[in-house]
Amino acid sequence: MKSGFSKNPEMDGRVFFLLAELSRIRKVPEEELTEEILSLRQATKSEEGSGGEWTAGRVLKSKELLLPLVLVCSLQAGQQCVGINAVSTKENPTKNQCCQHRQTLKRG
Repeated sequence: MKSGFSKNPEMDGRVFFLLAELSRIRKVPEEELTEEILSLRQATKSEEGSGGEWTAGRVLKSKELLLPLVLVCSLQAGQQCVGINAVSTKENPTKNQCCQHRQTLKRG
C-alpha cells in the first residue's frame, strides 16, 4: 500500500490499520479511501494557504462566525450588566442607608 501520509513507519502502521478498518466499515476499497484522504489534505492545505491572517473585519464578515460572535458578545454584555448591578447595590451607601432606615421604621 502506498500511504504517502507520513515518513514515520509507526504512524504508517496506524494509518494502514485505520484505513483497513474504515474500508471494512464503509465497504469501499482502501485505494479509494487513500485518494479521498489525500484530496482532503490538499484541500485543507490550499484553504490554509489562501486564507491569510484573521482580522477583526474578516471575522465580522465571515458568515460562519457571525452568529457565534453575536451570541458570545451578548452573553458577555449580559454578564457585565448583572455584575455592575450587583456591585452598585452593595457599594451605594445611600441605598444601604435607606434600606436600614426602612427596617428601623418597621420595627419602631
